Amino acid sequence: MLDHERGVAIISLDPSRISWQPLHVRSLTSTGIDVTSIDHAPQELTAGNERKGRLLLYYYAMTGRLQELELVGFPDAFELHPRGINIFRAPNNSLTRLFVVNHGGFASTVEVMDVDYEKAQAVYVASISDGGHLIISANAVAPVSYDSFYVTNDHYLIRRKHPILPYSKTTWSFPLGWVTFVNFASQDRPVFTIVAGGIPFANGILVTPTGKEVLVA
Repeated sequence: MLDHERGVAIISLDPSRISWQPLHVRSLTSTGIDVTSIDHAPQELTAGNERKGRLLLYYYAMTGRLQELELVGFPDAFELHPRGINIFRAPNNSLTRLFVVNHGGFASTVEVMDVDYEKAQAVYVASISDGGHLIISANAVAPVSYDSFYVTNDHYLIRRKHPILPYSKTTWSFPLGWVTFVNFASQDRPVFTIVAGGIPFANGILVTPTGKEVLVA
């Protein structure tokens, strides 16, 4: 994700993605089964090494330095397995808010954090999830304010819930993807709404500069 105004690229990295993405995951720690039982688990998982993904900053317009983004204030049990990422910054406002699709052990979430490029830090704001109802297999995110965003879901049938059916859905390209709009102005009671459905493998998403159209790949 390129932040052209600041000359910084934010990179989402997870070497173990094949074992964590919703289509392939069979069982995770949150279900009571150790992640080393996942089929075709990468060596870094089975060897007991670092399982978490990372976020990197690439200062392409300045020093050319590549640096890991330090996560500050996140819950102790937090695990990051990032996929789509995007930022929001309001006009005449210096606050950069980062939205990260996270394929955690139990359900897909969207992690919200405020980024300080100078300190290379991301400060925890919220983890947005509805328990796997309207955000099941999150792929990409498009924020429209500091407390609202669109998120695509590319699969309805995932191996967490259906061991066999996801492969049939993928083979036949059934149009079971959708877009969810989330408003978490009240973090205690965020509002989740399906705004578009019937999309095969809903993937990337973009809100046009006018804010009147949403493009979905």
